[in-house]
Amino acid sequence: MFKKLDPLKPYVYKYRVQFFWGGLVLLLNNLIWIFFPQVIGRAINDLNQGITQHKIVTYSLALIAIALGKGVFQFLMRWILIGTEDQPAADDVCFPAAAGRQHPGAVLRSADS
Repeated sequence: MFKKLDPLKPYVYKYRVQFFWGGLVLLLNNLIWIFFPQVIGRAINDLNQGITQHKIVTYSLALIAIALGKGVFQFLMRWILIGTEDQPAADDVCFPAAAGRQHPGAVLRSADS
């Protein structure tokens, strides 16, 4: 089964650093999102004891911080992984038949100008 993936080895090896950072950011993105329901659960339990303005502000800021953190990690994840995905199109590592050809995205970008 893994023999079929042999043509991808040069690509994976060449971009291993980007894949590492993309995978790490992916894990952090999912890890930070785990805290969202936990904060909501604690807020519900704590607010059942009594509602104060301090509690509402604290839990609201915690949820906003988690959402902002997820947004940052999701942006980084997409920037790293999608950027890594586009790089081999210009290389001759995976697409030797396309070496020397113009990238299709370049044609679209030049048409917009």
